[in-house]
Amino acid sequence: MVLFFSAVVLTPHDVGTIALLMSVATLFRPLIGLSLGRTAIRYSGEGFAEGGRARMEQILNLAAKLGLILSLLGVAGAVAAVAGMNRVYELDASSRTLLMGVIFIYFYGITEFFDGILRASGEFKALAVSILLSRMIGIGLFLCVLPFVPDIDVMLGFMAFAEAAGVALLARKIIRMLKAPAIPHLPFVSAEAWQLIRYSLPVIINALSVYFYARAMVMIAGLYDSTINIGGFEMAVQATNLPMAVTIVCSTVLSPAVARLVASGGDGHKRAEDVVSYGAAFSVWVNGLATVYFLLVGPFVFLWLFPDQPLAAVILAILAPLIAAKAYAQILSGEISIAAGAAGTAAQITLVFGVLTVAAGALMSAWMGVQGAAVAMLVTHTGAVVASVVILQRKTRLFLRYRSKATLLTALIVAAPTAAVTLPLRDQPATAALLGTAVFLLTALLVLVAAFKYKLSMAEPLRDGLRMLKSKDAGKAIEYDDLKAVHPDMGQDPASFRRALVDLAARRSPAGVAFWLEGKGEAGAIPLQDHADIVYTFAMLDMADQIPADAAEKYAAHLADLRLFARAEGKLPASGKPVNAHLTAYLLAAVRLLEQHGKLVPPPALYTGWQLDQLIDKRKVPLWPWPWTHHIWRVSHWIGGIPSILLHLAHSGHVSWATEDLVQEVLSASEKHIIDARTGLLRPYRVQLIQNIFRALYRLRHDPDLGDLGGVVHILWVYHALGRPYAGADALRLAAERELARNKPFMEDVPYCLDFDVIQLERTVVDEAPAGVKARAAEFIDDTVAFFCEPVASTYSLHKIPGALASIHECAWLTGETRVRGIDVPRIDIIKRAYWL
Repeated sequence: MVLFFSAVVLTPHDVGTIALLMSVATLFRPLIGLSLGRTAIRYSGEGFAEGGRARMEQILNLAAKLGLILSLLGVAGAVAAVAGMNRVYELDASSRTLLMGVIFIYFYGITEFFDGILRASGEFKALAVSILLSRMIGIGLFLCVLPFVPDIDVMLGFMAFAEAAGVALLARKIIRMLKAPAIPHLPFVSAEAWQLIRYSLPVIINALSVYFYARAMVMIAGLYDSTINIGGFEMAVQATNLPMAVTIVCSTVLSPAVARLVASGGDGHKRAEDVVSYGAAFSVWVNGLATVYFLLVGPFVFLWLFPDQPLAAVILAILAPLIAAKAYAQILSGEISIAAGAAGTAAQITLVFGVLTVAAGALMSAWMGVQGAAVAMLVTHTGAVVASVVILQRKTRLFLRYRSKATLLTALIVAAPTAAVTLPLRDQPATAALLGTAVFLLTALLVLVAAFKYKLSMAEPLRDGLRMLKSKDAGKAIEYDDLKAVHPDMGQDPASFRRALVDLAARRSPAGVAFWLEGKGEAGAIPLQDHADIVYTFAMLDMADQIPADAAEKYAAHLADLRLFARAEGKLPASGKPVNAHLTAYLLAAVRLLEQHGKLVPPPALYTGWQLDQLIDKRKVPLWPWPWTHHIWRVSHWIGGIPSILLHLAHSGHVSWATEDLVQEVLSASEKHIIDARTGLLRPYRVQLIQNIFRALYRLRHDPDLGDLGGVVHILWVYHALGRPYAGADALRLAAERELARNKPFMEDVPYCLDFDVIQLERTVVDEAPAGVKARAAEFIDDTVAFFCEPVASTYSLHKIPGALASIHECAWLTGETRVRGIDVPRIDIIKRAYWL
């Protein structure tokens, strides 16, 4: 985006200067840190397969240290390159301009280095947040200052500052990695260090080849055309690179998983092929649509916004077909080739076509200037795409499914009305750009809706994109807790089973269980949700009497100091994250359980500062974040959590405006405005078409019908606590019985709160359950006991334990047993007691 900001405020000559500097920066980006960041993606994958997480962290630690030291060598090269560029292209740039350029180049390279290290370690969230914030800083500076100080040195200074900010943000994770008391640390002079450097060589060659292949053309064309035209040429090139970001993101997300799967051998390779195919189909689909836009609308956008760069529109039209074509190769030739051990082959292909691109560029630029350079890129890059796809698929043995027919059909359908609008308006670029964009977006949306509604093949690439996200953790090793090895009688002895579940909770939250069993530690040192999970677990194991009173008092005092949802007083928890409605209802419910067991008299300070206008609107309907309106299960935590909070406050006797009558009014308002009287389900949205699209996307990862049912129960819990009849009770009963019949042994893969949602709904919506439901409830208890008697995956979180226990308590109510089989404790109605789960 730098060139586009430059083109608005700087002179065409300065835009060309920045284009040349960016080209040099791209050349040196892989050299700063010797590409050890990207190299670590492959080598850490091998380390993971060889020695697990510890070995992987050893390698990443070594790569981080080596790369930081070697990055200093790149500075000298950058200084020489920038000075040479100034002389060869007769830019007459000031020494300050050149200095700012060198600083930018260094931090630009460090960003690339840190990027690879964090990708290899799976720190995608930290990486994305850091890069996004740094880019926002740069864009903010460009927008706020450059229009008033249109100076190239200021522009370069902002670029350098934004990169430095990104490096500082990324460095937080890197510093922790360097300080980690690992594992042990590997020395600089070691077999691993030499292996890293050896692996880095093809990565460096590939990166340099990519430079000659993709970025050197601006330097070559600059020898034969004016700096002004060079700026327009590079703007068009960069515009066509924008959609490629989707392919790069796909590669970034998938490369660690591919490295693990390929290194694992056997079926792992086939799984890697499926995972990469998801990313390939999605990125080709996105880039196919982008090709239509940049070919039929993009040139008019350029003519409208950048009238001083008329050749930029021509170059964009020439290069637009490459957007879709390069997506086929890019998914394989970047990080995936490194992860699959084919970086050397990818480098050779890129090097060959890089040389051809340079040669063709020199020839065509001498003849036709920047237009010739564009034609040379179109021809040589198309050849590179064909060679990359054919050769790299064979080398990696990853034979991908691109879903080309679906992409082509979608692109043609969208292209027809778009062309019909823009081509007749070619003499009015502003009108053509605006109307063309509107028609393009509307047509694409209609095609997408129709594809999902009628289950057409055109929707498959988008579905593959969501499958890709679901597959990003593929190949990760999962540890298991074998509870039966420690508690061999747990399947036959309920007391042993109860001890095993406490043991499992202690493995998930050692400090939490120590706090609630022995009163050790401080309440603020334990995650808030862990507190409630453990209190609920003890209550449903009939162990609440073992909780020390001082632990309960410390917990309540800690809550009184926190800024809970809709509470103006207090501080944020140690995590720094605001406490949402669901967690607030859960924490208050734990207070209620402790109070019922005589462990606590809630402090009055807990009931100050609550704000009604943060809980309900003028209609007395619960408030929820409107962007999530179509995600029923998510918003239900507000829609149900808020009445639960209000009921707790009402029964506390400390909040004057909180009464049981108010809660009934909130439920009545909800029935009127957001509960469907026919189905009994939540309907907070207004546009059914958008909801249908969301449900189609949601279905790729979860069952939307089950999500809808598991959503409405959150508010129905408050109905049950108050003894209020459910709206749409008959429809809800049929829905609950349907889910119980078709989802066995559990609603999803493991027993947790979603099972409770359905079972509790069935139990409370009927006076007497049918015989089949009773039998299903009895099976569920047996299946849950059997589940915990098998090794439990580390992915089974603490929060799932109370959900599983509450489910078998509900099953005991359905079967008519007064004591819960398997744990042999009195059954309890947890919602009547606590108003939430």
